[in-house]
Amino acid sequence: MNILIIVLIIISGLCRGLREIIQFRYNNFKQIFPKINDFWWNPAISWKNKYKDEDPTKGEKFLFSTTLFVFVTDAFHFLAFLEHLFIFTSMGLIILILLNNAIGIIIGYLLWMIFSLSNHIIIKFFNL
Repeated sequence: MNILIIVLIIISGLCRGLREIIQFRYNNFKQIFPKINDFWWNPAISWKNKYKDEDPTKGEKFLFSTTLFVFVTDAFHFLAFLEHLFIFTSMGLIILILLNNAIGIIIGYLLWMIFSLSNHIIIKFFNL
């Protein structure tokens, strides 16, 4: 179980690192992977994928494409989803070990929901 926790944390960190690379160093990423699909990987372009016809004025591409299911619209959000999935799963497993009770996994995912809700609140506050 301890090895699994470490592996999950490492994978979470790799997802975070890759997300930062595509956000801040996309040109370097593109040099390594020249045939990569920019409409999925390039955050400067792919953020529009969640909207109908890639136009924010037309609203969501599909139900919850800008909130609950945003992770299926581009690599940036998909990597964020994986990062959080792995880190909060590892937290749940740590709590599981400490409590010696399966409730730890539920607590880990509740923490994820609290984290996601607080993220959503700040984004809405700044109208982003």
